[in-house]
Amino acid sequence: MNKKELIETWFKMWVNQKDTGIDMIFTKDIIYMESIGTHYSGIEEIKRWFKDWNLNNRVVEWNILSFKEIDDVCYVEWYFKMEDGKKALDFNGESTIYFKDDKICDLKEYMSLIPNVDPFAKKTL
Repeated sequence: MNKKELIETWFKMWVNQKDTGIDMIFTKDIIYMESIGTHYSGIEEIKRWFKDWNLNNRVVEWNILSFKEIDDVCYVEWYFKMEDGKKALDFNGESTIYFKDDKICDLKEYMSLIPNVDPFAKKTL
């Protein structure tokens, strides 16, 4: 699989709530920083997080909006929507994803809440 396909597989795993290849996607020493500030070190923590999170939450959508690859780094802009049984939350995000030996070794997510507001124009985007 190429880099984009690996990332798409990761996103689809969340929507489908099924691990179809965490070992195939990440290096054993992966460092993963979520957009909400939590971080995970190592593939075993990624597996535990995925399993635990999916017990009470559901990703409804996680779609790639734009993708750029430069050598072993990918920049991915995305839209994310989730539910926790009580409420839904959606936001735009961007990830910087580093690869080593054709697997993700470092991933950093950044969030932008919806709607985006221009405080000077008092308009939303």
